[in-house]
Amino acid sequence: LQRQFQLQENTGLVVTEVAPGSPADDAGIAPGDLVVKVNRRSVGTLNDYRGALDATAQGKPALLLLNRGGNTFFVTLRGE
Repeated sequence: LQRQFQLQENTGLVVTEVAPGSPADDAGIAPGDLVVKVNRRSVGTLNDYRGALDATAQGKPALLLLNRGGNTFFVTLRGE
């Protein structure tokens, strides 16, 4: 995936698909983005990601640090 999406960084989770109309789509997350942190917690595995999201109160937004093309930025992912 790192080669396919031409990622420089290798710590995080690669977004491979975003469902249209989903909270991720609404937040501007795109395939090829690298999720580096969730709620200020580093994520390297899917379990890390889920644990960081679970730590967020039900229905509250999550703060994601993404890397896209070597640029890092934050997005807010609304709670369900």
